Amino acid sequence: MTESNTSNKPECSFDPCSKEAKEVGLCPAHRRQQRAGKPLKKLRIYLKNATPLERLAAHSEEQGECRVWTGSTVPHPSRSGKDAGQIRVDGKLWLAHRLSYTLNIGPIPEGLQVDHKCRNPPCINPNHLQLATNKVNNENLSGARINSKTGIRGVTWFKPMKKYRATVGHNGKQYIGGYFDDIKEAEQAAIALRKKLFTNSLKDYEVKDA
Repeated sequence: MTESNTSNKPECSFDPCSKEAKEVGLCPAHRRQQRAGKPLKKLRIYLKNATPLERLAAHSEEQGECRVWTGSTVPHPSRSGKDAGQIRVDGKLWLAHRLSYTLNIGPIPEGLQVDHKCRNPPCINPNHLQLATNKVNNENLSGARINSKTGIRGVTWFKPMKKYRATVGHNGKQYIGGYFDDIKEAEQAAIALRKKLFTNSLKDYEVKDA
């Protein structure tokens, strides 16, 4: 584990690093990051003989109610454009949130996924994780997908009518919530339709009905 600077020598100016500053107020490791033109990041912590739970704790930090992974990441499997934590245990690569669920709650049955109730992919707080099918997991989004042209989930521009259309895909079918001149009205219609069809669209329940 990285040791703190317990002397009276100046500490690295990058918070939360407490290693001794050597050059321009930074420790050697953060100075190398700066010279490489990279954003300064928290240094990786090496824990000898640590348990997987201890490693999860060491490579994450509290951010509000979430416990956010600060270690190695990979693109999230959902192709949402966001990242998920990655950790190797006994030669096996795990997504950090799946390992957290397994260690804190129990095994993940085949065919099920671990869904973030907080909709924050780097979060490994077991209280924010739940089992879900792929369909149910995909219901719980924080907003529109990255290829959305309107930027609003469930709302598209319907050129033949020159109106915004509210739609929801559910069990292989496309449901239409109406056509609107106002994009906000279309958004409200899409939210209302998801509330009728979905069981896990948690963000929609943060929005009061019109």
